[in-house]
Amino acid sequence: MRGIILLLLALLVFGCTQPDSQLNETNLTNVSNQTEVNQTNVTDCTGPVCGSDGNTYETDCDAEMLNLTFVGGECPLPDCIESDDGIESKVQGNVLFGRDSFDDYCLNSTYLLEYACIDNEPENATILCDDGCEDGKCIEPEAEKPDYNCYGPIEADLFSVDETTVNGTTYKDYCIDFTTVKDYYCKENAVRSANNQCPSGYRCNAGACEILVDVCTETDIGADIFVRGRTIVAHGLATPFDKWDECEDDGLLIEHSCVLDGGAITEELECGSGYQCVGGKCIGSSCSDSDDGYDIYHDGSTTLYDREEYDDCLGDYKLREYYCYGNAIEHKDIQCPEDHICKGDRCMEGSIS
Repeated sequence: MRGIILLLLALLVFGCTQPDSQLNETNLTNVSNQTEVNQTNVTDCTGPVCGSDGNTYETDCDAEMLNLTFVGGECPLPDCIESDDGIESKVQGNVLFGRDSFDDYCLNSTYLLEYACIDNEPENATILCDDGCEDGKCIEPEAEKPDYNCYGPIEADLFSVDETTVNGTTYKDYCIDFTTVKDYYCKENAVRSANNQCPSGYRCNAGACEILVDVCTETDIGADIFVRGRTIVAHGLATPFDKWDECEDDGLLIEHSCVLDGGAITEELECGSGYQCVGGKCIGSSCSDSDDGYDIYHDGSTTLYDREEYDDCLGDYKLREYYCYGNAIEHKDIQCPEDHICKGDRCMEGSIS
């Protein structure tokens, strides 16, 4: 009986301990596997990384937990950008740093908080405003107006040359071009200027508009038959007369010259005995006349090379007068004047007795 009881106790003890042993081994195995999984997850995280939100995270796992995309390495610092070019207390400025924005603002009516970029990072400084702070900037005192007076005409005058003086500087009217005047004058105690066009029929001269007049110029100074000249009449920008002296024929010159009213005249002038017209001027010829040309009161002879002609009476009252014309011998049959007769190859006072 005692043996049976001992056997039952042994079976009972064995049956109770064996399942516990198997459970413990299973649990230990599960814990070990879970530890390995956790260790594996920690080992797979790398960093730092730059998230798509612009922030740096220690590991990629941290970025993934926020559903962010990322790239390896720390995010670069953003550029610091300021609108008022440094510490400028008279201008309200703004500093941008990534997604952050900082505006200058007044701490009170006296002090200004001024933002600026220092070493590419936003910094701020407190500035005392001498004349007060308003709208994010120090109030700038009004500039003192210069103490001076303007002396001169009070309006533009195209037809007079004026001087305008202000603060020791003098401005004088002048011509910008042939028809435009730069006109200075005083207005509100300051110098003003205007570019004014001269009216039709006027030109700008020495700083004022004046009536257009004819201006004549010539190169041979008067009716000089021995110089070929050019005569020009200008009326403003126009030149209604522009001519060179020229020969009408071998002995006649067309001569142009100026007159006092600014215009020009044209004359027909004979070169005279012993001269001929060549190239718009009179020059010496080979023809000569002893009575110095067309002279009915003196008898004479006219010579050209080997030809010689003598003045000759064609009757009691008519004379044939020979003379030089250009480089040729010419003649005219002339009736002697009243109370004259032709005698001795010339016209002379007297009558037929």
